[in-house]
Amino acid sequence: MNGHVGRTREGIERAHGGWGVGGRNGEGERVVDCAVSFDLAIVNTWFEKKENQHITYKSGARESQIDFRMCRRSHLREVRNCKVLNGGCVAAQHRVVVMDLEIKNTGKGRPAHVPSTIRWWKLTQEEEAMQEFKGESIEGS
Repeated sequence: MNGHVGRTREGIERAHGGWGVGGRNGEGERVVDCAVSFDLAIVNTWFEKKENQHITYKSGARESQIDFRMCRRSHLREVRNCKVLNGGCVAAQHRVVVMDLEIKNTGKGRPAHVPSTIRWWKLTQEEEAMQEFKGESIEGS
């Protein structure tokens, strides 16, 4: 998605940080509407930079900010910086936009693989049934 989201943030404070270039156009309205409806933050607009560090598109004398990075509003605190790499180009006119993230490992997640154990003591049937079960279990391993 690209468009001009502009500098103003009235009415869209949760999505727009207030640092942008120029005014908003129709495509920018769609970008903003998408961000507001999905509770996303337009990350490029949350960091104060010089205007030339916000420019993501340059063709001849035309310059604008039309390429954006978005993230969930709840993850905005993990973003340390969002910047334009002035030297690198993806296409002839577009500059690379990167985000610096600091993602903390909470330690919550899937536990390491724990091998299943056979609970022999749970078998209360006759000795023959136990031997049959042991044989099937060993063959299936």
